[in-house]
Amino acid sequence: MKRNPFLVALSLCLLLAAAASILSLKQPSAQAQPLSMPGSVTFGPDILVNPTSTIETVRQKNFSLAVNPTNPDNVVAAYDSSGTVFLETAYSASTDGGQTWAGAPFTATWGVDNYQSFGDARMVFDAHGTGYLSSYAIAGNLSSYWVLSTTNGLSWSDPHLIAVSDSSEYRSGSTLAVDPRASGANAGNLYMFWLYTNNMKPFWLGIWGRQSGDGGLNWSTDVHISDPEHLYTYGPDSAVASDGTVYVAFEFRPDNNIANDPEIYLTRSTDSGATWSGDRLVSGAPITRIGGPDYKLRELVLAVSSSCFYLRINHFPSIAVSPTDPNTVYVAWNDGRWEQTLDECSTTGKHSDVAFSRTTDGGLTWSAPQRLNDDPQGNGRDQFTPTLTVAADGTIGATWFDRRYDPNGELYDLVFSQSTDGGITWSANQRVSDISSNPDNLQDLKFIDDVGYRKSVVYGPGYVIPTWIDTRLGTRKGDFFVDRGIISGGITPTATPTTIPTGTSTATAQPTVTATTTPGACNTQFTDVPVGSTFYPFVHCLACLNIISGYPCGGPGEPCVQPASDPYFRPNNNVTRGQLAKIVSNSAGFNDPPGAQTFEDVQPGSTFYTFTQRLGIRNVMSGYPCGGPGEPCGSGNLPYFRPNANATRGQISKIVAQAAGLTDPPGAQIFEDVLPGSTFYDYIQRLASRGYMNGYPCGGPGEPCGVGNKPYFRPANNATRGQVSKIVGNAFFPDCNP
Repeated sequence: MKRNPFLVALSLCLLLAAAASILSLKQPSAQAQPLSMPGSVTFGPDILVNPTSTIETVRQKNFSLAVNPTNPDNVVAAYDSSGTVFLETAYSASTDGGQTWAGAPFTATWGVDNYQSFGDARMVFDAHGTGYLSSYAIAGNLSSYWVLSTTNGLSWSDPHLIAVSDSSEYRSGSTLAVDPRASGANAGNLYMFWLYTNNMKPFWLGIWGRQSGDGGLNWSTDVHISDPEHLYTYGPDSAVASDGTVYVAFEFRPDNNIANDPEIYLTRSTDSGATWSGDRLVSGAPITRIGGPDYKLRELVLAVSSSCFYLRINHFPSIAVSPTDPNTVYVAWNDGRWEQTLDECSTTGKHSDVAFSRTTDGGLTWSAPQRLNDDPQGNGRDQFTPTLTVAADGTIGATWFDRRYDPNGELYDLVFSQSTDGGITWSANQRVSDISSNPDNLQDLKFIDDVGYRKSVVYGPGYVIPTWIDTRLGTRKGDFFVDRGIISGGITPTATPTTIPTGTSTATAQPTVTATTTPGACNTQFTDVPVGSTFYPFVHCLACLNIISGYPCGGPGEPCVQPASDPYFRPNNNVTRGQLAKIVSNSAGFNDPPGAQTFEDVQPGSTFYTFTQRLGIRNVMSGYPCGGPGEPCGSGNLPYFRPNANATRGQISKIVAQAAGLTDPPGAQIFEDVLPGSTFYDYIQRLASRGYMNGYPCGGPGEPCGVGNKPYFRPANNATRGQVSKIVGNAFFPDCNP
């Protein structure tokens, strides 16, 4: 008998909702300590993403956000949208780093069977600037997953089929990931995972997945990801490490009973998804279940006490992986171990906190779980639905829904915290949303409040963008809001310097463009480095390669110039040794693991640790023996790097020349004040003879003209950000001149 498409859609939606509300977490015991950090975040006004609608019941939820690595001003979102039809997938794109948005639902049908998009959308970008959006879709009694590609988030390729199911099987709750590498075997691979069920006992069959090596055109057959004994699994999340290792985390519900404490597992593949490690229990123990069963004993809910409505909840994990260490993975989840008993509206369980744990050996062992929310422990205020992300410099960002700001503990806000030391310490919690939202305005067809089971947060150079479902615009209405947080000092991404934006890559053609090509699609500008100024070509080149970044306008002496309000570069500021290490390491393309600590004053997890280590192990940069004033010798007598000390022109010459591999004979003396045999002579000569840098005419105060009227180099002078941009740009990207 042929099924009614509306009833099929309704049943599938209810199944998705049920699958999105399952269980709890892992076992934390330590409170995360607030950390005062230089990269503090200032959030601005809340920003509406989806178009406004006159339909009162319209709702947007389950957001997935991605930043285009070749043009960080381009941010693209995929999400579920309902109200105009029962449910459909929608997209939005920003070309100004998340400040303004444009987009629409996918209303056209897909494929010869006229599939209609039906939510469960995910969005990722590969290293070449090609974005991929995956979506669930239905046609009659068929259900399926599809992928579309884009280079800007506003125009899209034709959809390509990933998998299709008839009424005998079902895939749901998907997660999409991409290999972040720009080159090498399996670079750019796409991976998709989901909960798989069929119509034969035991019905639930665990987490399965597929992979594509050609931009989503063709996909492998199903591979069973979770262990055979873990059939009752939900909420998978995935990430791919810098060496191509694929990680998948998921919730397991023992005996498929929501009254049981859930468990979270992590599994990984080091051969592009062909084989898997076996499930590894995150944090080493089950987690403490939050909430209680709904009135039908089918879903976990928290109570909204004054109204006695229920708020759907789950224990799905969120994961992120270190950008430099493929064995370091971070996981966050909802947990009740620190909270008091919830006994409201016939619901008995625990209130919820947000827990965090990390592994540095690929999931074999885990740190003691931490409580990320810093409100008083056991205060009966719920924090739930955490989301993790990692910036290119290793900063971890976390967001969650939080009810502490409502005196009655019913309304919710979005809260943010971040860690710059690998999750050991965390910044003080920051309220992001300007207005609290009422979950009772988000009731579904079963009259259960539904805030979605997925949201997103992403870092770009100098900014962070979190997302949430917001109710401020109407009754029974949920809108897609973001905020754009400005990071003090900015974040300089760990760029892939062999690839720069072209704006032309597609799902079928992903050219690797060498860094000697003009970055034609990049529109990055700095107010204090205008076109035609001395350092413009070099600053613009490195900024377009995401190797350097600037400072948001609006500070003292740096007014925002309308309409662009471009950031400031501060080309005349001195460069520190730490900053120099980061710029040179990224420009040289060094991406190996940082290894064991080399310098006493550059601790693992600190801002410049990875970069000083990469240069230190190559002897490109060295330190100063311990034992001097203020630099006592530790247990290993490690030298001091002095990352905050200014770098001189002589030091920069040595570091850049060595990192660039210049070893030719130095030649005849070029500068009056750099004599043969002096410390920096060989390096300065190698750079100057190539025209990468120059000096100052003789004849000035204290710089008399000698034989040949040689210029002066001034090797002991501090180098500025503009000078370093010129030297580094010339040495590593000699033709990158917009």
